[in-house]
Amino acid sequence: MDLDAIISFLNNEKQIPITVLDTITNESTLKTDAENLHEIIDILTNHFSIQHLTTITAQILPDQKDAIQLYYHFWRGKGLTIAIELPTSNPIVI
Repeated sequence: MDLDAIISFLNNEKQIPITVLDTITNESTLKTDAENLHEIIDILTNHFSIQHLTTITAQILPDQKDAIQLYYHFWRGKGLTIAIELPTSNPIVI
């Protein structure tokens, strides 16, 4: 998995804003807005052949009780996580 190629494709080719996080040890984590999730998953599976979704986890951070953090953990030789944030008042991914 070429993380630099994925970031470049998302930022430059598709104009999808992402932020690289270092919150998960030994894992590449990209944060984006929730409305980009479906397109990013489509790009990962169809353009980069990343098709193994290991798990989806969620958490509410103590200092951000009005938001739910969702993490979509993918695997292809190493880990790649896509992170989004949803409001607790309406935690729906569309």
